[in-house]
Amino acid sequence: KFIGMSTPTPCPTGNYCPLSSHIPTRCPPGTYNSSQNLIQKSQCTPCPTGHYCPYAGMSSVPPTNLCSSGYFCSSNASSPTPFSLDEFGNRPCPGGHYCPQGVLAPIACPPGTYQLSGGAGVCLHCPPGNYCPRNSTPSGVEDTINLIACPAGLYCVGGAAVGDASDGNVFDCPTHHYCPEGSYKPVVCEDGWFNDEVGRSACKKCPAG
Repeated sequence: KFIGMSTPTPCPTGNYCPLSSHIPTRCPPGTYNSSQNLIQKSQCTPCPTGHYCPYAGMSSVPPTNLCSSGYFCSSNASSPTPFSLDEFGNRPCPGGHYCPQGVLAPIACPPGTYQLSGGAGVCLHCPPGNYCPRNSTPSGVEDTINLIACPAGLYCVGGAAVGDASDGNVFDCPTHHYCPEGSYKPVVCEDGWFNDEVGRSACKKCPAG
């Protein structure tokens, strides 16, 4: 309550009132306060995960104040598009993940998809010549890369999640062809070279005679 008045007035929502204060102090951006009679700034409530609180003196968080697609608002966010990692964990969505609007944690790209850059709202189809496994940190916020060149001796046609022929989009290199690392289709052996085996990364020179 305010001090120095004949009839003390409750400290209003959205504010805090230090002892001996005659005027309320607004809770800072990134926080809100739905209660009366706070006395310290630390009692202001951090803006919840997935939301942002842009103004000082907020008494509630509108349900429409969702963090933008491609960004992660962890806590105390004052902007829907935090441009870099801050002390509260607010940041652009990390690489290898996607962040829909209002996401509660960055989501690892599913197998067969990838995302190299940060700040993405969706993951991309794994391109030919590569495979894209699930991230090793599915709920983490570290930038990770899940785009890997197709192994030598195989070719990956796109959308592959595993780097071997058990994946429906990865195939053994056929005979009479070779497949170096990163192949998206088999390459025919040149004249004077041959291959009588599958899964080869290079052709063999034809014997003399």
